[in-house]
Amino acid sequence: MDNAVRKILNQYQKDAARTLNRDTENPLNNYLLGIMGEVGEVIDVIKKHLYHGHDLAKLPEEVGDCCWYLAAICTTAECGDLGGCWRLSSCRQRDLEALALDAWTGVNNIRLCFHCVLPGPAGRGDTLRTAVGYLLRVLSAMCEAAGGDFLRVLDANIEKLWRRYPEAFSAAASRGRATSGDPSASL
Repeated sequence: MDNAVRKILNQYQKDAARTLNRDTENPLNNYLLGIMGEVGEVIDVIKKHLYHGHDLAKLPEEVGDCCWYLAAICTTAECGDLGGCWRLSSCRQRDLEALALDAWTGVNNIRLCFHCVLPGPAGRGDTLRTAVGYLLRVLSAMCEAAGGDFLRVLDANIEKLWRRYPEAFSAAASRGRATSGDPSASL
């Protein structure tokens, strides 16, 4: 099963690369800020579920958005493929509250790779791959704990990207979504 997940993650990364924002001066900072924001949204969904009685309907989409940013980071930082990152890490199955806390630790580990490790792919190396893999595992465990299917989340995220950006990512298309009332205009 693990090899199958790795293959699916690698294909997901290739499919997600079609929508990378290639017209920005510092794409890694863009993706770092993006993953921080998306993990915050995942945590907010879980907090509202646990403490306010909300359902978890938004969790799969937010997890999918997190995965897109992880794929973007791996592709742009040239640190390998998502399947290889997945192989480097593990995560214990835990309750949603503990996983939400773990997710913030995971995104902080990725942030530290950008600001405390030597710049460039060689400097980040296994540290970044392990941090990405850990957060992937946490996101997968969240899906399971919420009764969902992580691999379906990946498929749904790619389908959403094809609808939003049938050709490729463009800033104009992104701005158009933001003004059109699309409630999920975060990518």
